[in-house]
Amino acid sequence: QVKKHIKEHVEVSNISLKMKKPKIKSVEKVYSGKGAETPSIIKIKGEDLKVVGESSSLYIKTSNEIFQIPKEAIIHNEPKMLIIVTNVPLKEGGTYSIHLSTQYAKMGKRETSIIRRCVKEFRFEETIVTPLKKVV
Repeated sequence: QVKKHIKEHVEVSNISLKMKKPKIKSVEKVYSGKGAETPSIIKIKGEDLKVVGESSSLYIKTSNEIFQIPKEAIIHNEPKMLIIVTNVPLKEGGTYSIHLSTQYAKMGKRETSIIRRCVKEFRFEETIVTPLKKVV
């Protein structure tokens, strides 16, 4: 009886889930010390950025090297903003890319088995300091 009812009244359909990828909107250098070994603090803004899960990763790629950012270096880990401390030598005027993989799902504090990835190219513009003239 039930099988007959299902056969007559239920249609087969495909269900597709829309998997939302993380999106990096901006990368900003908040602090940078003098010298190659001095840490820098970088702020990354966007959507669904939270680094969650065993398969999650964050790394910065220069023209010839890849620098893995350990999870301990992420000092602020929220869906809309990441703040990281790194010793990666990021020079002003250089072009870099940041790669993010996360299992974060916008469902409370849940993580999924699906890995979502995004990449963003960025550069830090050179700041030009002009000396002030003394007004007499």
